[in-house]
Amino acid sequence: MQNQPMLFPPDVSDLIPANAMVRAAGFIVNPLDRKSLTDLYPGGGASAYDPSMMPKAIIRSYAKSICSSRKIAQTTREDVNPLWSTGMRPLGHNTANRFRSTRAQPAVS
Repeated sequence: MQNQPMLFPPDVSDLIPANAMVRAAGFIVNPLDRKSLTDLYPGGGASAYDPSMMPKAIIRSYAKSICSSRKIAQTTREDVNPLWSTGMRPLGHNTANRFRSTRAQPAVS
């Protein structure tokens, strides 16, 4: 029931199937050396998203044929799978676009 109160909220990871694309993206990204990505973040200012999380969100989106930064951001607000991969912090479209166009370019090149 939608309006049924819960004593404890569910563990969101229990809602993500074992064969979900977000888990597969984690299996791809987690073993990689991400030092080239983390070195691109100067620090200071507002806390940044974890640089190891961003490739997972992008890989999952591309695998689902979601390429627009606005659509990527929208899925992190409306779908529990990508929201789980972002640590329950929805992405903004500028964040997704900036990561793809600025942050990831030196690491991928």
